[in-house]
Amino acid sequence: KLENKIEFAKFVDTLDFFKQPEYEIFEKLTDVDFKTANTKFGNNFVIQFIFGHSGNSTFFIESETQLHELKLKYPKRKTKVSKKIDGIPYTVNACITKVGIIVGGISEQITGIKELTSSKGGTIGNDYSQRHLNEDIRKNIVEKTIKIGEKFQELGHRGIFGLDFIVEKNTGELFLIEANIRQTASSGYTSYLQRMNSQVPIMLWHILELLDFNFSERFLSLDETVEDVINEGIQEFIKSEDKVTWNIAKNQPIKASQVFFRN
Repeated sequence: KLENKIEFAKFVDTLDFFKQPEYEIFEKLTDVDFKTANTKFGNNFVIQFIFGHSGNSTFFIESETQLHELKLKYPKRKTKVSKKIDGIPYTVNACITKVGIIVGGISEQITGIKELTSSKGGTIGNDYSQRHLNEDIRKNIVEKTIKIGEKFQELGHRGIFGLDFIVEKNTGELFLIEANIRQTASSGYTSYLQRMNSQVPIMLWHILELLDFNFSERFLSLDETVEDVINEGIQEFIKSEDKVTWNIAKNQPIKASQVFFRN
């Protein structure tokens, strides 16, 4: 249900701790009038369809001609039209476990570089240096990720999920864009970086949770060099009285990035 971008937007409206860009839902794309949308949401408004990945169903509409061409291709698609927030997009990996919400891998999304993707909304990589984040925004991301993770948990969800944010350029305000309630595109690389930095990888938390692992037991690894690191990391999280502070400490900047070629 919440993988559906429109249903997720409605779900976020029921929460009192998240802000999302102003939006309107249309039953089919042909119902969207360019002048009306441009007046309400401003130049370069955003169109999203129900499902998509890596930005392939997100379109930034700059002209009536562009909207018309989109209507010819997808006339009957249910559509979310929203205001474009001028800022920097971030993604975060997280995992819902029986011992708490793990947050890992806050990264800036590398998006819309024309040599790498034909889509202006296309995500083509992640930069983990957090060069545009300060401590307050990092804390805000962690706190809100834990809160919404707890809401997902109430709905019966377990394991990994991802959130996409935009940090508004002039105000630093945090806007939630969408959720990926499943293994995320960046979870593999995030896990790789976490292993390099002696942390429990987000994908291992995910696998152990879905195996119904008893986290009070010792984890056994074929790779004995990482066994102590993993067990110490798990127990450190369980014993921590302040899960927000623990997660912030595990989400410090890392000088690493990845890029995909999506053309």
